Amino acid sequence: MRITGYTLKRMAPAKWAGFSQEMRVNVISYVAQIIFTTIALAIQLAVFRLLIPTYKFTLIDIQLARTAVSIVCLLYLAELLFRRKMRLTLVTHHTVTLFITVFLISVWEKTGEVALARMGLAFLFQATLEQTSFVGLLMYRYRPRTSETYYVLLIGAFLPIVLKLFSLGYVLGLWGVYIIEHGFEGYFAAIDVILPICCLLLLFTQFWSAWVIYMLALKSWPENKTAMDSAVYLPLMPDVGGVDTFGAAGRKGVEMTGLEKLEMGIYPPGSPMSGMTSWPSAW
Repeated sequence: MRITGYTLKRMAPAKWAGFSQEMRVNVISYVAQIIFTTIALAIQLAVFRLLIPTYKFTLIDIQLARTAVSIVCLLYLAELLFRRKMRLTLVTHHTVTLFITVFLISVWEKTGEVALARMGLAFLFQATLEQTSFVGLLMYRYRPRTSETYYVLLIGAFLPIVLKLFSLGYVLGLWGVYIIEHGFEGYFAAIDVILPICCLLLLFTQFWSAWVIYMLALKSWPENKTAMDSAVYLPLMPDVGGVDTFGAAGRKGVEMTGLEKLEMGIYPPGSPMSGMTSWPSAW
């Protein structure tokens, strides 16, 4: 992390000096997410044949899959422990992804049902397909209001969620074909209860995050300044990977836009969320 921070500081010292300490942590986390999830994704693709139901996997395949899981677990645990502020939706995404992936692999070790190992590997795609989103967020910090940032954020809003829907569909398909037939007993009963709940939670966080990134894409379009720059409240939006906790307007004490207020957790008077503060100060 220190090396990443030093590199970012040397690349754009003026920009780095303008970031708050918390924003520097967020930017470093974007880079860490890009690097480590790309490594984990490369390993997943190397053992992609594991997802074929008829494939007879080897010990090397399993060890590589475990390596990918370990990388993502360490990354998410580090972020959960050391990020100063994380919205509840982001905490939910990280926690559910970690829990269900480790849970499926653990039950596979207990029962020997190979479909569970395939489900765990497929579920890991919920964490390893977000590179375009984080590249877009990084560009949003360094090159705001450019067409390049707009297009990258737009891709980051739609491409990951489409791929993740395929991943969830595959997991649910294996569950319906191979797991439900074991009946509602033992570890399989726990899976029958936990898996649908985790899938629903992840779907909610994924669509929410995609919508937030899409709104940031609209904000970054150079010619779209009228609606997005007005001090009018937009619908409620959370923080995705620390999208914007302390914007430039908030630091300088000038009037913030409606989008910046929402990104800082300042909600419209009378809204259902107006009495809430940002995670974790509200807990």
